Amino acid sequence: LGAAVGRLESLFPRELHPVLRAAEPGAADPGGRAARLADLEVAVARRRQVWIEYAAASRGGVVTARTIDPYAVFPYGRSWHCAAYCHLREDVRLFKVDRIRVWRVLDGRFPAPADFDLERYLGRGWGLMPGVEGPVEAVGLRFHPPAASFVAEERWHQSQRVEWEPGGTMLFRVDVPLTPEFRHWVYHYGQQVEVLEPASLREWVRAEALGVAERL
Repeated sequence: LGAAVGRLESLFPRELHPVLRAAEPGAADPGGRAARLADLEVAVARRRQVWIEYAAASRGGVVTARTIDPYAVFPYGRSWHCAAYCHLREDVRLFKVDRIRVWRVLDGRFPAPADFDLERYLGRGWGLMPGVEGPVEAVGLRFHPPAASFVAEERWHQSQRVEWEPGGTMLFRVDVPLTPEFRHWVYHYGQQVEVLEPASLREWVRAEALGVAERL
C-alpha cells in the first residue's frame, strides 16, 4: 500500500499528497486532519452528504450541527477548506476542515451542482471571504520595489490590472469588496505600498499604522 501511495503521488497535485499519505499503514494524524480530508474527498467524489459539528470562528467558536453537500476540498495558505451547500443556512458556505469537530459520511446523496464553479464562487470576493464581501470598490495601489515584482508575478484576482511606471514602481488596480482579508493583505506590505483609492482604505491603513506606532 505504501508503494502504491508513492506512485500515486507522482500523478496527483502536491496539495493532495497529505490525503494520499493518510492511507499509509501507521500514518501519523494527531489532529485528525488527514482523516477528515480523506472522508471529505470520498464524499465529494461520491456525492455523499456529510453530517458535521462545526465550530464557527465568526460566532466565537460556538459548535452547531448541520448537514452539508460537499462540492470541493482545497488548500488555502496553511489550511484546508471545504466548499459545500449548508442545509442549516440554505446557502453555499466555506468550512475550515480543522474546525469540523465531529463528522459522519451519510448514506444520502446529493445531485451534482451543475451551476457551481469554485473559481467563480471565490472570485466574487478576495481570498476566502465571498460571503461578507459588501459592495465592490475600485482599488488603486502603487507598489514599490521589491514588493512590486512579487505582486506583479501573481494572479491575485480576475479583475486585476498591472501597469509598470518609470523607476520600477507598479500600479495595481482591482475591483473587489474591502473585506478584512483584503485590507490586511494591503497592510502587510508596509511602506512598499501606497493606497491611491478609495479614501476609506487609505484611512484604514493610516489608522492601523498609527495604532501600531502608539504601542511601540
